[in-house]
Amino acid sequence: MFGPLHSQRSRLVLVVNGSHLLTFLLLSTILIVVPGPSVLFTVSRGIIFGPLGAVLTVVGNTIGIAIQGILVAFGVGTLVEHSTLAFDAFRLVGATYLVYLGLRTVTKANLAVTQQSIEVEGQSRIRLVREGLVVGVSNPKSAIFLAAVVPGFATGSTDVPLQILLLCSIFAVTALVSDSAWGILAGKVRWWLSSNPYRLVQLSRIGGAVIATLGILLLFVSRGYH
Repeated sequence: MFGPLHSQRSRLVLVVNGSHLLTFLLLSTILIVVPGPSVLFTVSRGIIFGPLGAVLTVVGNTIGIAIQGILVAFGVGTLVEHSTLAFDAFRLVGATYLVYLGLRTVTKANLAVTQQSIEVEGQSRIRLVREGLVVGVSNPKSAIFLAAVVPGFATGSTDVPLQILLLCSIFAVTALVSDSAWGILAGKVRWWLSSNPYRLVQLSRIGGAVIATLGILLLFVSRGYH
């Protein structure tokens, strides 16, 4: 009666405690910690909106990664991995949104600084989470990693979706911690510069330019990008 259940738990324990997990954690940490599009986006948001804005963006981005993980677990990730059309769709949506956010930040830098005393709350918090979510769910870098790499760490031929969900959850939590640290650090720099409005305007514009540039670069991402 308890044989199948015990077998399933044993496989999951292997994923959690085995060498597969250690290797996966190493690869995930390297991918996440080394500054890339996600880190640069978070840093830019921290400079523009401060520590809270950065963390809210990271929360949205992590939700986006979690959605990608669910899609991968149920087979959609395989489509992204093997379909150029699906890959390009992710890439173009993410690139367009990043360019839009960057240009809006550049053009509204003065307004953002004059209203810097206003706390990020209510709809502003929801907006920051939503924007982070869109960028996270449309990020082809994490999508390809989850679709192409994560399934290879699933052990056995059964309960694969559950194992993939577990591994994707580990990846998302690692991203949440690492990106939050980057964002908080950037936010602290932002508040340190807030005594000089002109510097903050310029910094906000630079942050917006970085976001827009990431969007443009994303247009040239190929399937070999990691």
